[in-house]
Amino acid sequence: MRESGQRSQAGGYRFGTLSGVYVPCLLSLLGVVLYLRMNYVTGMAGLGLTLIMMTIAISIALLTILSVCAMVTNMEIRGGGAYFLISRVLGPESGGAIGLTLYLAQSVSVAFHIIGFTEALVLDFPSLAPWFREITLGTGIAVFFITWLGADWSIRGQYVIFGLLAGSILCFLGGTLFRFTPDVFLLNFMPPASYDGRHFWTYFAILFPAATGFLVGLNMSGDLADPARSIPRGMLFAIGSAAAVYLLTICLFAGAFPGTTLAEEPYRCFHDVLPAYLRWTVSVGITAASISSALGTHLSAPRVLQAVARDDLLPLVRYFAKGHANDEPRRATLLTGIIAGSILAWASLSRVGESLNQVAGLLTQFFLSTYFLLNLAAFVESYAKSPSFRPRFRFFHWGTALAGCLLCAGASVLINPWGTAVVVVILVLVYRYLRSRGLETVYGDARRGLYYRNLRTSLLVLAERPDAPRNWRPVCMVFSGYPESRLHLVSYGCWFEAGAGLVYLVRVLEGDPDHLQERRRNAENELRQFCRERRVPAFPIVMAVPDLESGMRGVMQIMASTPAAPNLALFGWSTRQPGMGSLRPGILRFARGLDMGVLLLRPGRSEIRPEIPKRIDIWWRGLKNGALMLLLAHLLTWNWEWKRSRIRILRVVSDAAEVPEAQADLESLIHRARMDVDFTVIVSSDPIAEIIHRESADATLVMLGFELPTEETFTEWARHQASLMPAGPDVVLVHGTGREDVFS
Repeated sequence: MRESGQRSQAGGYRFGTLSGVYVPCLLSLLGVVLYLRMNYVTGMAGLGLTLIMMTIAISIALLTILSVCAMVTNMEIRGGGAYFLISRVLGPESGGAIGLTLYLAQSVSVAFHIIGFTEALVLDFPSLAPWFREITLGTGIAVFFITWLGADWSIRGQYVIFGLLAGSILCFLGGTLFRFTPDVFLLNFMPPASYDGRHFWTYFAILFPAATGFLVGLNMSGDLADPARSIPRGMLFAIGSAAAVYLLTICLFAGAFPGTTLAEEPYRCFHDVLPAYLRWTVSVGITAASISSALGTHLSAPRVLQAVARDDLLPLVRYFAKGHANDEPRRATLLTGIIAGSILAWASLSRVGESLNQVAGLLTQFFLSTYFLLNLAAFVESYAKSPSFRPRFRFFHWGTALAGCLLCAGASVLINPWGTAVVVVILVLVYRYLRSRGLETVYGDARRGLYYRNLRTSLLVLAERPDAPRNWRPVCMVFSGYPESRLHLVSYGCWFEAGAGLVYLVRVLEGDPDHLQERRRNAENELRQFCRERRVPAFPIVMAVPDLESGMRGVMQIMASTPAAPNLALFGWSTRQPGMGSLRPGILRFARGLDMGVLLLRPGRSEIRPEIPKRIDIWWRGLKNGALMLLLAHLLTWNWEWKRSRIRILRVVSDAAEVPEAQADLESLIHRARMDVDFTVIVSSDPIAEIIHRESADATLVMLGFELPTEETFTEWARHQASLMPAGPDVVLVHGTGREDVFS
């Protein structure tokens, strides 16, 4: 295929490794920093520290490139570059946040390179200094119009620019060889006496944009014929070539000029190593480098925004999804020009040199955050051990991605902790906004794989760890049936869990399981939809069985064998007839035999509203059932609906002489339980049902302990329990296992 301008059948250009990745990356890497700031940092910090800075910068870039290579050879990559990779691995929320950040960073990069060009031009021709603003804005307009013509026009011109830049680099590197002296080299190796160690990361921030150009090739992914082949080869060769040029430049100039000269006249040194008839090559080189870098970033930035818009993550950017001839992102290109022009207008008001350093520091923060997420995405893919992660690129390990994450995070914080905080806040705000929209994507991401691996590890550990009363957490199995008709059961199951355990919603379908498979799938989807729409934090379980009770026994047995086995079984109390409707007492005994506490809920007439103060009455007859009642009442108060709740323990004695002992017992109980609980000792010989109705008529929830009935005593037991229940409040009958401990 041709190396530039070849169109695919689907529209758009399809470039190869050389024209689409290597040359654009190298032109962006070898730019403003090389000519205007490399010598300055060497003179200010010394050769040794400058080499350390460049090693860190190149290491961050190389580790990130390894992560990118692994991801692009593991999936079919389309337009959007870094945004596409992050969104497909870490999800649309992270992708959207970094996509906008990367777009803004590259828009600012356009201005950065243009400012560098104008600064060099003014240094070459001091008489042009009064027209600094006009030259800056005029160059910005020219770059915009070249980009507006399309990627093909920019790519066609890059070979000429590349040739001019290569010639300039060979000239000044050759010139330094004639001025190089070992004594000057050794003298410049150590920092000068005026060096302040606190400025190490400030100088690093000035140098780091030199290592950010490789994203230009990545962001052209939608215009490459074979991204999985071109991106790894092009980026690795580009960063290798750039690293060689940077290291040679730093070392050769450090041996050619004193440190003070490098610091005070960094750009002039490039001219001084050449004879007069070749000095024009320096001006041509900086012009070629800066203008080509500006064109490259102006070309790639709109494609990132277009990719974000096409994923329909943010309504505000949906307008920029449309492509024009050859799918050119004209609308996004116009916005990029406006942003870059605004930065240029601001920079033209600053003193020559100052604005370039300030923009460099800003770019460093944004690019470090992008590199961090690229490495994180690769780490998640690899560490999660997803079977789908099979990159053709072999020089990658999750350890390299983790090292890239740590280097990016550490460098960002050390450069500017406040700036890092601002960038993080921006990313988090965009992430939370996107997450609040409940985005649904047609593509999967690797977060599920990471969650799955962590879940597997946790479950294996949990299965081996012995259970202890101190570790008790509510794992509630709610037999909700069709949940829309039994919302009170679902609500109480989630309230009792209170974010500290798990909730399983169980629905059992009666009939021939072979004939109910379609209905079972539909019922499961309905239950999942119910949980999503009502934001119920529960796991749905649907079973198709010949009869109801055998299904309930089956699901309880299955779940009891898991590491996250339920320790509570919540059933509904029939309001039409005393008891559990069609269920028999054997199901209660079966649950208890599987070490589950048994809860029976009878809804009352009270409405649970957050603004209304609530009271929970616990009728106390001892720790056997009382410990579980206390724990559940305490957990209820963790929910926002129950925040203003008062828990009250009520104990009945028949003789006033028993009151002091009863009060002392309850005071000791509450003290040892470390709960905010009131208590009342009632002296009465009236029937217990009358006392409960009288004392708890205005409660919100009443908790009563009970003993399991037998088949023979069930009817009488059900009538007795019904007689104890006040008409107004909700009532929960509680039977504990005896293992619940409120004192741990």
